[in-house]
Amino acid sequence: MKPSKSDCMVASAEFSDLTELEKKIPVVCKFFTDGIQISKEDQQKLLQEKQIYKDLEFQPVNGGRTFGLRYLYQMMWAAVKYDFKYYLRLDDDYFVCLERLQHELRRRPTKMLSWGSYHCYNKLVYVDEAWTLFTHDVIVRILSQDPQRMLCHPHADQELPIWMDSVFNKTDDVTHFDDKRLYHYPPARTVDRFKNLANACDSHMGIHGSSPELMRIFWKSSNDTAKEVTTITEISATCKRPFIFDITFMALPYKFDLRPCIKNPQWTPGETMERPIYL
Repeated sequence: MKPSKSDCMVASAEFSDLTELEKKIPVVCKFFTDGIQISKEDQQKLLQEKQIYKDLEFQPVNGGRTFGLRYLYQMMWAAVKYDFKYYLRLDDDYFVCLERLQHELRRRPTKMLSWGSYHCYNKLVYVDEAWTLFTHDVIVRILSQDPQRMLCHPHADQELPIWMDSVFNKTDDVTHFDDKRLYHYPPARTVDRFKNLANACDSHMGIHGSSPELMRIFWKSSNDTAKEVTTITEISATCKRPFIFDITFMALPYKFDLRPCIKNPQWTPGETMERPIYL
């Protein structure tokens, strides 16, 4: 994300009652922003916000098309700092039904779980990076890769299936939960029905593409409480295509080559992908 706290981040911090949530379950919520190549003015502003909200972390990543490197850093940061059961990474414009989620997590698998909104295309079946929830063992397995061989991509949801294929085999019983209660696309802020949607958490677990205004509406009127825990819908039930991710089938403008994470690769939208840029 850009080196400034977005309006959605502020809205989330203002309206999510994390103090009350922490009384019920041990939970840590953090926002990450790029900490390299930012002006002194932006740095001071961010430091002030960090003092106010106590939830902002700087990541040692350059701005630009480096979502994959950001994702890797955040995963490593969490693994070093905390002994957690679940790891949820979100885009900052994702509204989450926190009460419903925390209630449901008590009844979900504690091992070998990948939970999100999956894309289902020919030879391209994968979880979207906007919401990715993993159990601790999955994170540990991903981070067990040889750093010299670990590959990154500009888009995290293209490196994730590569990582999963590297550390899990076909006999590993990973549950791929394709949760249809996660609203993904088009962005909710562009969809009229969300502008006056009451009790959003009755039918949704999360809503992607929420504007600051929508965030505030949802926090006040979403009816975010414990709900009936639904049956897990595995990707094999929701997508009739083979569970394969062949990156060569990815179309423009999302088609980029994989590069060693350890070299801190950078990608630009118009490059030919024949000449890597390393920093």
